[in-house]
Amino acid sequence: MSIDPVHLHLAINHYPIFALLIGTVLLLVAILMDSRILIKTALIITCTVGLAAIPVFLSGGETEERVEHKEGFNKHYLEEHEELGEASLQASLILSAFALVLLMIEHFTGRNIKLANWLLVLASVIVLALFYETGEHGGKIRHSEIVHIKHKAQMEHRDSD
Repeated sequence: MSIDPVHLHLAINHYPIFALLIGTVLLLVAILMDSRILIKTALIITCTVGLAAIPVFLSGGETEERVEHKEGFNKHYLEEHEELGEASLQASLILSAFALVLLMIEHFTGRNIKLANWLLVLASVIVLALFYETGEHGGKIRHSEIVHIKHKAQMEHRDSD
């Protein structure tokens, strides 16, 4: 039995987002508590984000081929989602590599580099914002109600100005 690429993409695309959110919050708490074990745990979680983003990105190509001919498909949002997906993959791989370096330093030297951990928190927040934007555009590909809700909110905001 083979797994449909559309279902696979939809099933696994949330892991990198939630793993990074959990890893970022945990790292923030760990820094504030000065807990080495929590810092290590947060770094390990963050390392998995880039690895998990690979199958998400790869399954996106096959998903595109399956949905591009369906009713309600929006090619504009697909192209934006694809570009953001590539940027998200690259950013998450860089972030994971940075976390791995910090984990190795912590493990082999016993040193906890607070400034580098704070930089990882900042970089993680930036990647989370990129993940959010990527996911939002992905939702717009087939969910026209998302587009209409956002458009309506923008029009109401303009009217109030």
